[in-house]
Amino acid sequence: GSDQPTHEEVEAAARAAGLDFRHIPVTPGLVTEEDAARFADALDALPGPVLAYCRTGTRSATLWALSQATRRPLPDILARTRAAGCTRTLPGRRIPFR
Repeated sequence: GSDQPTHEEVEAAARAAGLDFRHIPVTPGLVTEEDAARFADALDALPGPVLAYCRTGTRSATLWALSQATRRPLPDILARTRAAGCTRTLPGRRIPFR
């Protein structure tokens, strides 16, 4: 949105602070499996902790939840997103049960 910093501005601030940066553009309301795979790759490659950001937090939470689908049980994923303050509905139907 026009009220948000550009990814170039965020990247410059992150680099100035000595942090790594990945830009993973996602269309609001249209998170794809490919988006989640790119997010999972970034989580695996970057030193932690990792900060994901978007305007409301929903896309970041959705990407994280989908990236964890093969790594954590669904109740854990949902509990962690709720604990992080994500109150919007996550795509549970897309997160396979283990």
